[in-house]
Amino acid sequence: MAILAKEEKYMNSNLSALIKNPNQIREVSFNNYTLTLKTSVCTHSRGITGRTNTTSSVPGQMTIELSSCGANAIKVRYVNHKSSTKPSKRFIDSKPSQIGTIDETEDSIIFKSNMFEARISKSNVFNIDFIYRDKLVTASNSSNGGASYTTFSGVSNNYMIVENAITSESLSVAPDELFYGLGSNGSSLILNGQTTSVDNRNSSGNKAFNFQNFPFYLSSRNYGVFVNTYGKANFAFGTEYSSTVTFSTDEEELEYVIFVGEDLLDVLSTFNKYLGVTHIPPSWAAGTSLLCASDNDVTSDDIIDYVVRTLESGISISEIWLSDLWINLPGGIFVLRKKV
Repeated sequence: MAILAKEEKYMNSNLSALIKNPNQIREVSFNNYTLTLKTSVCTHSRGITGRTNTTSSVPGQMTIELSSCGANAIKVRYVNHKSSTKPSKRFIDSKPSQIGTIDETEDSIIFKSNMFEARISKSNVFNIDFIYRDKLVTASNSSNGGASYTTFSGVSNNYMIVENAITSESLSVAPDELFYGLGSNGSSLILNGQTTSVDNRNSSGNKAFNFQNFPFYLSSRNYGVFVNTYGKANFAFGTEYSSTVTFSTDEEELEYVIFVGEDLLDVLSTFNKYLGVTHIPPSWAAGTSLLCASDNDVTSDDIIDYVVRTLESGISISEIWLSDLWINLPGGIFVLRKKV
């Protein structure tokens, strides 16, 4: 479900939505290779194009943490001013890499991970530019949405932890940029113009097949974004604002990692190191599996006939899958259960 659609849903249920964005930086610290920023929050009124028209300060605070989880990989974490007592839904809990360093100019606070850096503006408008080898990769820009925390309890309760909360991020999109990924969630190969969600608490959903979702997408501009949650994550690829990719979680916090590289293979290699490589599968898994029908009419002669015909067709067989109607006896002997 798209973020804006969800806001409309709660608005229609007589709940008032308050969208808070990080505003002026109040505190800055760097401990344990993590840059921590505490900001005031504000609300933006937007025109029909989605761009900010006016800004108003509101009570509250947002915490932004930046750290590195490997070479050319920057982790960003947004936390509402009052953290929830609910357990985190982070897919991976990792310690900050010692690669992370900070720098400062007159206009920016800079967090670096090798040749990749995040430049945070010191101006009254909170922005983060992600730059690789002195070239802009993407940006979190409040004029096009940026980071936000949405509560549906109304202005008078804006300090409360509520069930109906959304933390989201909007990253800028180049005119010719294409997006791929999110696993086998049934959407098209190219994600541009798509609104979809990923939820690994129930990977099959209401589909006929067991699709495996994953909250990671790739950009044709040689970077990838991993939203670190095993819960539900919503994605809108240019459907809410044409110039942004927006993703969100129904939580008090949002954590994501941006991986950059010279090409997409380089990005995937860095991401796999962070996620952890899989074990090499056994040799038989690389061949053909023969799945026998799971009904009482299949006999041992039928199975032998399936195997012979498959081999005669020039197809080698690595394994044969039998249904639970067959019992594996000692010595590798299979017998059919007695029909009831």
